[in-house]
Amino acid sequence: MSLMQDPVPGTALVAAINSWLDWPSIVAAPGFRTLNQPQEGPLRATLVVEADGVPKTVVEHTEMLDRTAEAMFADRWPEQGATVPVTVDRADPNRLRIEWGELPSRQELIEQHQRQRAEKLLASQQQSASERRHRLP
Repeated sequence: MSLMQDPVPGTALVAAINSWLDWPSIVAAPGFRTLNQPQEGPLRATLVVEADGVPKTVVEHTEMLDRTAEAMFADRWPEQGATVPVTVDRADPNRLRIEWGELPSRQELIEQHQRQRAEKLLASQQQSASERRHRLP
C-alpha cells in the first residue's frame, strides 16, 4: 500500500468480509515438520468508509496480516455489519488502515452485550413498577 497523503481517523461499516478461518494453512502428518507455513493471511472486505472530509465511499479492501499475531486478529476479527475504526486517506479513500488495536475483543463484546441486556431489563422493570404505581387508587 502506498503512503497516505492526508490521513484522518474514520469508521468503516463492514458490508462483507472473509473469515480468518479461510487463511491457508499447511498441516503436517505426525512425525513430519511443517515447511513453508505461510507467514501472512489475507483479509478481504467490502467496507463503507467515512471520515471528516470523506463522504461515504464503498471500498474493496485487502490486506495481508501477520500470522504471528493470528490470535489477536482472530479475537478481534470484525463481523459483517460491524463498524470498525480506520485511518483513511482523504486524498484517496481506497488507502486505509484498520485500527486493530482499537477493536474490542470477543470477551469485551460479550461483556458489552450483557451490560446492554441488563440495562434494558432494569429499564423495563422500572417502567412496569411506575405503571403499577399510577394504576393504584
